[in-house]
Amino acid sequence: MPTLEATEKLSQEQAKNLDLIMSVPLEVTVEIGRTRRKVQDILSFAKGSLVVLDKLAGDQVDLFVNGKCIARGDVVVIDDNFGIRVTEILQNPSLEELTNA
Repeated sequence: MPTLEATEKLSQEQAKNLDLIMSVPLEVTVEIGRTRRKVQDILSFAKGSLVVLDKLAGDQVDLFVNGKCIARGDVVVIDDNFGIRVTEILQNPSLEELTNA
């Protein structure tokens, strides 16, 4: 995605508006896979049940911003937490698309 380094060319009002927009929180989620199950199967879930997803170990995961898939990446572990290393940007969505999703 392009960087917004042109702030010195903006008017003072535009710079304030940009600062306001940059503080808008967005929901970021990572999808590691999907599956379809019947209600009967879901009701039989118990602690330790295994749910097999449609992705293989090592496959790239999808990164969503406000429900819109914008990137793919690899799962990484950092200090016992999972994260994602972005390897591919899928498109350049406008800010309006992300905040109105």
